[in-house]
Amino acid sequence: MVLIYVFNDGEDPAKLSKLLWQHKIGHRIQHAKKQNELWLVDSTQARDAQTIITHYLNDEMDSLSLTSSTPDGQFLRKIKKGFSDIPVTMALLAFSIGVTLLTNFGSHLSTATWFYFLPIQIIDGNYYAKSFSAMMAEYQYWRLLTPAFLHLSIMHICFNLLWLWDIGRRVEQGIGAVWYLFGVLLTAVVANCAQFFVSGSPLFGGMSGVVYGVIGFAWLLPKLSSSYNTLISQPVMIVLMVFFALGYTDFFALLGVGEIANTAHLSGLLSGLILAVLFSQLKKASR
Repeated sequence: MVLIYVFNDGEDPAKLSKLLWQHKIGHRIQHAKKQNELWLVDSTQARDAQTIITHYLNDEMDSLSLTSSTPDGQFLRKIKKGFSDIPVTMALLAFSIGVTLLTNFGSHLSTATWFYFLPIQIIDGNYYAKSFSAMMAEYQYWRLLTPAFLHLSIMHICFNLLWLWDIGRRVEQGIGAVWYLFGVLLTAVVANCAQFFVSGSPLFGGMSGVVYGVIGFAWLLPKLSSSYNTLISQPVMIVLMVFFALGYTDFFALLGVGEIANTAHLSGLLSGLILAVLFSQLKKASR
């Protein structure tokens, strides 16, 4: 959090705050010493924020432009800025889309087998997988993580990536890329291992465990520390938990979505909640 502007007495911060949100610049308004202060969530956005503040003070919002004038330039700048501001979120999106397309939603076994929890082969219509111990003995440690990038339907990948973009990027902006990467990797490995050891099958994939971990983290952290913004409202959390509970019924099978990796969802959610507690305690101890 970086203090970037102090409002004058009687100055309404609502207009400037709205402008900043329109340009997707995360911030908080805090009241201190009888004045409102504008704190920036991500210091890398300070230059754009200062540009907006300058135009705001000069009442020149009609001339404000933070992007290139051409559509192609705007798109490329947004991509470049995304990898600069939220590198972990952008990498998760890119890897998920890339792996899913490369394996044709898991249907190309010759490529999909490199991303499943265990290497598999299909012989005479039956699939055979190596044991977990054999996989580890062959140093194929990447398999603890890679099922998270493999999605088996368009609905599945759209659901996961939309939540990663909406909530995950804001969590990354709030706690930093390093901490976010650590949390994502840990949650993915825990969710994948739990799903395999409970189900006994390596034929699963998806970022859902990570998504529920991010959701749990984003929901609980603001309740433990007032320094972090609320990203998930109570009604939204209730809806998500309803969908979580429906995973233990035949609801999604009737919709043709297929079997739900419920253990990955549950272990991911619990991981996110635990990480929120540990992170908040660590931050308090470091002050």
